[in-house]
Amino acid sequence: MYLLNVGGGYMSWISRKYSPEYSLCHSADEVKSRILHELADWDESFRVVVQATPAEQIWEGPICDRPPLTHWSQGRVTLLGDAAHPMAPAMGQGANTTFEDAYELQECFSQSANLQEALTSYEQRRMQRTKIIQARSALGEMRYYESNTVASNRQREQEQTTSVNDDFHKWLYDYKPSATIKS
Repeated sequence: MYLLNVGGGYMSWISRKYSPEYSLCHSADEVKSRILHELADWDESFRVVVQATPAEQIWEGPICDRPPLTHWSQGRVTLLGDAAHPMAPAMGQGANTTFEDAYELQECFSQSANLQEALTSYEQRRMQRTKIIQARSALGEMRYYESNTVASNRQREQEQTTSVNDDFHKWLYDYKPSATIKS
């Protein structure tokens, strides 16, 4: 659970729970009740914050991702952004990869002789990169649900692989769409 001072005398809170069998609640009161139930064994101060929040002001938004798709296009239709590669928000790359998709898609349209060639090229340019980002985002998301021991072990592993992480961050953040291999 996170508590955020958003200014002007307002606080925002976020509660996260790993729940593979999750289903949305039917009402605002049900959402609030579910959260209070999930926080039953937590410190009283967290429950008080939720209890003080009007049910209508609680937003329920599950984080959903899925394994990478094998193709994004069918006939004259293609996917981009979350429709093509939904990912957990741990790396904050959902919007960035969508902008990259849009740029590459327009490049493919402008450089291809026909629609099918453009969509095939688009998939070839984007799928491998987004698969890697999806996988890293899913791993990053899972850190929120690890025990302290597992988290400590993971942190030690990450410290030992700093150069690998540095290479990944360079690959991720220095990406230049126009520099990709053109088919």
